[in-house]
Amino acid sequence: MNKKVTLNLQENRDIGQILNATFVFIGITFKKVLRDVLLIAGPFYILSAVFTSLTTFNTLRMIGTFGSSSNVFSQFQFFSPAYWLYLLFLLIGWSLSVTIVGNHVLQYKLNGPDYDVHEVRKSIRGDIMRVILGNFLNFLVIIAACILFLIPGIYLAVANSLLTTIIVLDKKTTTIDAFGESRRLIRDNWWAALGLGIIVGIITSAVQFVFKVPSTILTTVITFNTIRHGDGADSYQMLFIALNAIAFLGVALVSTVSVVASSIYYYSLKEKKDHTALMQNIENIGVQTAKSETETQKDEGDY
Repeated sequence: MNKKVTLNLQENRDIGQILNATFVFIGITFKKVLRDVLLIAGPFYILSAVFTSLTTFNTLRMIGTFGSSSNVFSQFQFFSPAYWLYLLFLLIGWSLSVTIVGNHVLQYKLNGPDYDVHEVRKSIRGDIMRVILGNFLNFLVIIAACILFLIPGIYLAVANSLLTTIIVLDKKTTTIDAFGESRRLIRDNWWAALGLGIIVGIITSAVQFVFKVPSTILTTVITFNTIRHGDGADSYQMLFIALNAIAFLGVALVSTVSVVASSIYYYSLKEKKDHTALMQNIENIGVQTAKSETETQKDEGDY
């Protein structure tokens, strides 16, 4: 008989153990998690792919018209409505990925590997707006810090990296309080958090690159033909959109690794700083003791 693999999330882990636990969790739950990511967040990634494709094609048309790519791409892209729609749908898609995967992690922690996915989907509706708000505010904070000076922006990007994870996994914490909680947990662990982020980023970027290769090759071909011949981009438009959609769905799938790693790191830091599992065990012992005393008194009364 094959023994079902289980994973205790409430453990203090080093970076290697966090990565190992991340892939163990994905191995246990990948069917449930990936299905929800593709069905719920996937359409927003596809819409994001459509609008970034339209932005690229509109820019290529301008290159063909003016015969030069000098500053055209950056100037046109920034003012294009399609570009802002691309950013909007990407924000929603990423926020949904965080919400979906985070709630799968939470339900696994509460109920084990046989948790009910319907509970995950109920929680998504309650969390998604808070996660979108958290991502947006965090983006503004980091951009403002980078404008003032680059170093504070980098520091805050790492210090606030658990923000949306906390919003999903600790539902009693408000969006504003989640900023402080993320900084509290990462304080004295900033370099470890940066190291984990770099390693996870390398892993996810390598996988994403595989999905992006076809659209990248086609972009190069289209750009070369447009600059050389001044036209011909339109004939590739539907193929380009389809390949970009595949690339963005790859981003959606790979986002699972980032969110699971962040969630396990959160539980690791909570255990390291707050000893949550120990306190929970002590509380459970107290409950069991009180229950035993009540049952004993009842038995004596019946006697």
